[in-house]
This record gives sequence, structure tokens and C-alpha cells, in this order.
Amino acid sequence: MNINGLSVYPSQMQAQHCTPLAMLKHHVTGAIERGEAVAIVAKPVAAKPVAAKTAIVSALRAFIRQRPGLEFRNYCSSYADKAGRSAYFKELRGITKMLHDAKLLLVAVESEAGITGQALSDAFSAYSGRLSWDGARLDYVTGQYWPTEYRSSVCAVLASALWNHKRDTLIIDETEACPDHAPGVKNVGEAMRKYFRERFGRGLASRWFS
Repeated sequence: MNINGLSVYPSQMQAQHCTPLAMLKHHVTGAIERGEAVAIVAKPVAAKPVAAKTAIVSALRAFIRQRPGLEFRNYCSSYADKAGRSAYFKELRGITKMLHDAKLLLVAVESEAGITGQALSDAFSAYSGRLSWDGARLDYVTGQYWPTEYRSSVCAVLASALWNHKRDTLIIDETEACPDHAPGVKNVGEAMRKYFRERFGRGLASRWFS
């Protein structure tokens, strides 16, 4: 018999009008008094999974903090190479901008209670699925150049999670009519893009919510 997660033997127990705890006490005490062996086996209890969302967010935060490893020599042969130097610092600024975007999006996802761990896991299909989460760690498959991609992949995943959440919770009555549609026809996509422009500003919204 199973009582509160415990399997109790012997199994020939007659428990009528008893609470589970009283029943357990009655049979164990009686068996001991009769000199019978009694096995009380703890039923395995599945360990509570680590909060999936918290684990993913923490992993993503650590992932974007990695140094990009941009190689100066890949852009110019010497510091006197003005064109190469300009290209290098332009690339570096872009990578830094992606860091700022990722931090803002992380905070937004973290603060949205409606974005669950499962919803965030599903968002890894973004960026062609090159950034993946196996339940314990992140893995990234480089497309062309790691330094310019890895933070962008995080932004894409987070933006996808936010977009999906907003799409599922959008109140249609609050959307605006689209000029290209017949009067009264609502354009949900435009309403969502407007929402993200107002929330994050045009720059970030144009990069991740267009």
C-alpha cells in the first residue's frame, strides 16, 4: 500500500475510518509488536527541475559576456592602414551594440512572467537554429564569423520569445487600422512593431522586430 509516498509491507492492512497517518502508525506498530519485519521504502521523488527560464537566461548572459576575439590583423596589416583600421573599429562598434541590445532584451524577457522556460526554449529556432539549448548548456554553430554573430544570435532568440509572447497576448481591439487595408481591418503585425518601437526605441526595434 502507498501512503504519502511510502510503500508499506506487509500489504494485508485493514484500514477503515482511519487517516493515512493513523493507518501507517497502526500497521507499523502492530507489526513490530508481533515481531514481523516491516519494510518502509521511500518512494523515489523526482528532483524538481531547475527553473528552466532562469537557467537559460543565466547561460545567455554568460554567453554574451564572452570576448569576441576580433583579430586586428584580419582587417589590416599595420596600424597605418587607415581603411583597415576603420573597418576594424566599425566591426567592433557593431559587436558592442549587439551586447547592449542583448542586455536590454535579456532584462525584458526576464521580467515577462508570461515567457516560460518552454517558451524561451522554443525561441531557439530563431537565427536558423544555430544557437541551441540542450537543457543544460548552450551550443553555437558558426555561420561565417563568430565575433560578429554570437551576440546577434542571442538577440534573435530573445526577440523571438518576446514577439511570440506579445502575439499571443495582444488585444486585437487595441490594434490600429492599417492604411493599406480596408477600413476596420486590423494589422496585428504593425501593432506589434509599434509596441516594440515604443518599448525599445526605433534602433533596436528595427534590428530585431521588423
